[in-house]
Amino acid sequence: MRERRRITLAAALVFVAALAIYGSMLPTGVGIGDEAEAQTVPYILGIPHPTGFPAFVLVGWLFSHAVPFSTVAWRIDALMALCTALSAAGVVLLTVAIGGDVFAATFAGCAFAFGTTVWNGALHANSQVLAETLALYSLLASVIYARSGNHRALIAAGACCGFGVATHPAAIWVLPAIGVALIWQRGTLTRRAFATAGALFALPMLFYAYLPLRSVIVAANGLDPTTAAPLHLIGGFDWDSHAPRTLAGFLDEVLSRKSRAAYSVEYAADPRALPEAATLWLKLVSAQYPSGLLFLAVVGFLALAITNRRALSVVGIAALGAIAFAHAYRLDSHLDRYLFLSFAITAALAGASGQLPLPKVPANGVRIAVGLALALTVAFTLTQNRPRTTSRRFEDGEAIIAAVRSETPKKAVIVAQWNDAAALGYGAFVEHALDARTIVAANPNEYSDRYERWSLSKPVIVLVSPVAEQQLLPMWANLREVQTSLPMYRMFAVVPPRPQRHRRSARA
Repeated sequence: MRERRRITLAAALVFVAALAIYGSMLPTGVGIGDEAEAQTVPYILGIPHPTGFPAFVLVGWLFSHAVPFSTVAWRIDALMALCTALSAAGVVLLTVAIGGDVFAATFAGCAFAFGTTVWNGALHANSQVLAETLALYSLLASVIYARSGNHRALIAAGACCGFGVATHPAAIWVLPAIGVALIWQRGTLTRRAFATAGALFALPMLFYAYLPLRSVIVAANGLDPTTAAPLHLIGGFDWDSHAPRTLAGFLDEVLSRKSRAAYSVEYAADPRALPEAATLWLKLVSAQYPSGLLFLAVVGFLALAITNRRALSVVGIAALGAIAFAHAYRLDSHLDRYLFLSFAITAALAGASGQLPLPKVPANGVRIAVGLALALTVAFTLTQNRPRTTSRRFEDGEAIIAAVRSETPKKAVIVAQWNDAAALGYGAFVEHALDARTIVAANPNEYSDRYERWSLSKPVIVLVSPVAEQQLLPMWANLREVQTSLPMYRMFAVVPPRPQRHRRSARA
């Protein structure tokens, strides 16, 4: 009982310390890209890009409306900080579960909390943060089940994994770990426990019913501004991505059929890709942790190979799937987010390295040395990995909103690339700061054949980011450049076509 209290206290201390530091750094303004979408869609109960992330949307809606202070953007970021702090506490518990002592586990949790990727993720909204927190606790329960055969741990593993998959499909890589745990306990498993765990895994999948139901409501009430004239069903942005009220739209949204996501899952299972995947992982984990912690993680791996193969097999298979998928899935510019779980496992292995039996060396001496080494690692990460909390102006969503509000007509159609449009969606739908402007998320040329027609009834403004400027070349004849205060951006007004004069034909 005393040991359990010590473990609980250590996890609580890491949670409080991480949350306090994260909370002191949370930005209040909206970001750009996926972050801005994650700060917008939950609050308005919209439908984001594939795969829809329904559990994140619903949890974010509840949290952003329950918290009565600061901006909506800050509230969603605060949810990320809360989840990440819970993950740091989970690393403490996972370290102990695989055999590490409480002293080393405390510093392993802190080292995880203040690694570069994890720390940045704690300050910026993304559905993966919640999903990976749930995946981590599912993995923890799987390790406990593999070692003890406790059926309540199996049930918890199934429930956390199901909730995680309903949040983001990246959590699916815990399923093999649950499978390995089941193999270890195949002699003690009961049908009732297995059925209960399976049911609690499947039940959260009902969250995906949110997508067609919400799509029907959005369409019936005309909530998506891009469905009205003159755009006529360009939309889906923030409100109704892929219109999942139809079967085809639902499958496009949930399975991401218009991207290579499904292929990436298949490719991740190809063993021939593992060498390249391992190389990518080493590059990213080296940016996350100093070399000393990685050395301890290798020692921890060897220690578990000698003393606790059950735990090693469970955490190893979970890390392997995530590492392979991050390599296969190249559509996301932040691949390190998919390695969140493997980073947690690395920190836990480092914390468990004190188990390595060394001849003529007292066991307590090894544990104390590992704890002190991890304490030095935490000191290093706190000083070296502190994220940059102020963005450059052209990465600042609030600056983009302010420029469009002051430099464009109130009823204009604003065409902007996805990253910028996501910020403008926050300004339009959450802050209600853009009056009757309609936001179109598109590359400059994507709807260029329609711009002149739109401009007959509304002003059309094309906001061009630095990375999209080369796409303007075919459109110069129809555009008139206007001044903008955004550095490195250009803004163009579409020139309406001149009315044609019709002459009556003379009779012969």
